[in-house]
Amino acid sequence: MQPILSKWTRVAALLCVGTVALTCTVAAAPAFAFAAAPVSDQLDPAFAAHVAFAAAKQFPSARVAQRSETTTSAVDEAHALHLSDVGLDVNGNTVVVERQVGAQPPLSTASLGNAADTRTRVLHRGPDVPTAYLRKSATTTIAWTERPGVGYSISARTNVTPAQLIAIAEALPADASTVTPQTLSVIKTLTPATAGATPDSTSSLVVNGTGVTGDDLNDEATLSNNGSYWNSNYTALWQGMLFSESLMTRSDVDCQFGPHTATETSAYQARYSAVSEAVFGQPLPQTGKFDAATRRLAAYYIVQVSAPGDGSTYVEYIGINGGFIQIHRQTSALSYRYDVNLWAEWHGAWYTSASYTFC
Repeated sequence: MQPILSKWTRVAALLCVGTVALTCTVAAAPAFAFAAAPVSDQLDPAFAAHVAFAAAKQFPSARVAQRSETTTSAVDEAHALHLSDVGLDVNGNTVVVERQVGAQPPLSTASLGNAADTRTRVLHRGPDVPTAYLRKSATTTIAWTERPGVGYSISARTNVTPAQLIAIAEALPADASTVTPQTLSVIKTLTPATAGATPDSTSSLVVNGTGVTGDDLNDEATLSNNGSYWNSNYTALWQGMLFSESLMTRSDVDCQFGPHTATETSAYQARYSAVSEAVFGQPLPQTGKFDAATRRLAAYYIVQVSAPGDGSTYVEYIGINGGFIQIHRQTSALSYRYDVNLWAEWHGAWYTSASYTFC
């Protein structure tokens, strides 16, 4: 069945709105199954268009604000996992749809961070996709395995309801990606990530985390205007979060915690002081520092979205207006290090290094 072209033209045009978008193309109108020939272990190039079309049924004003494509490092293609993320601006809120193709174990509660409030429900996407996992806390995530080697997750803050996320999931077109026999063989050997003991991040001089995301930033150092570690990838991580909150522009992200970052940190603290008081029993003081209370609140909006079978996990900070930050929490061999994706550059969130090209 073909969609109504006039509606598709309107939805496709949304892909070119906003300054956050990393790429901008208007594809041909899709059918409700992927029209392009399947490519083994690859993501459909029109993925953002399909997501926008599915979201428009639930949110007519939704627009694509941000896109990210990445491939996990692996010993060979059979072990690789290809990720495509689309951030939707839904009336000022953020909905992130991620598609995973390649070497990933089947979905389990561990895939969502072993959250105590994870539960299952039926997802009506055909006889081979009977169940999705749903988690609701500061963020809501619905995730499912479409078939071996193809998975999805959709995440948002809780002012977008689980029912609305489920409606987007069920409106997505049928997935026609193929997975090679070699990758299917690899998948049989994979197990979901399990939580380990997070090392003392201050002494390791890099941000790290494992297991439930809410405590990832608890033991990190405080950042302040020209204070310790003020010029670092760690600062870039915090600035990226402020960017996803529409408090900084892309040109503001320079890995340096100076007066402007301090001012926008105070704005963040004012914005979420009431949330902090409601959730943690304490308002956020407007210190202008990335201090313990602010880090705790920021971690409240980090959600785990996928778990490759190598022991690492992918998490995202969910901002507003379609903004998000993608983070790869590395394996225990790398001390569960945070590697942060900022404009297609991946770097560890080191305290003493500023290695992004925009630093």
